[in-house]
Amino acid sequence: MNFVLAALEDGVAHVELGGRITQDSISPFSDVFRDHLGSSAYEQQVLVDFSNVEWLDSSGISWLLASLRKFRENGGKLVLHSIPPNVRDVIRVLNLHKTFTIANSAAEAQQVARGELS
Repeated sequence: MNFVLAALEDGVAHVELGGRITQDSISPFSDVFRDHLGSSAYEQQVLVDFSNVEWLDSSGISWLLASLRKFRENGGKLVLHSIPPNVRDVIRVLNLHKTFTIANSAAEAQQVARGELS
């Protein structure tokens, strides 16, 4: 999995993920968000661009769910956007589209972060 902090604007972190989010790409010994965004990572609003994600397996789903829990516990917000159809299908089959905040585009994710959309 590739993780890039693309921008930090007005207290909103823009993250780009790429590649395969699988057991092989997620280390149980590191915290990807904290490693890239600092100790207050889960207190921030983070918009995650999935447009370059090729695949998401059950370990990737578990990582996302654990991350979402940390964001909620610490007052932050995690918004996923620009999800390719094959990855969106995995999320939908597991009925997690009701759990995650998902936007169709980066612009829509920005609106969600500003509270203009829910």
